[in-house]
Amino acid sequence: MKMDDGPARVSVVYFGGQWIVQIVEQGQLSKREFEIEQDAKNCAADHRTRLRLPADPPADGGG
Repeated sequence: MKMDDGPARVSVVYFGGQWIVQIVEQGQLSKREFEIEQDAKNCAADHRTRLRLPADPPADGGG
């Protein structure tokens, strides 16, 4: 899905019984779904490292 060309970001949300990692990079949204919260958090951490984002998301969960 094409989004604005704003900064890259990674977030983890719980929806519909799944943990979803949302990655926005170069205006493109991609998602990965997990049943286990820690797996989603590990995936998000890997993407944050790859994108050179802060290790911890902002308090508003937008990171």
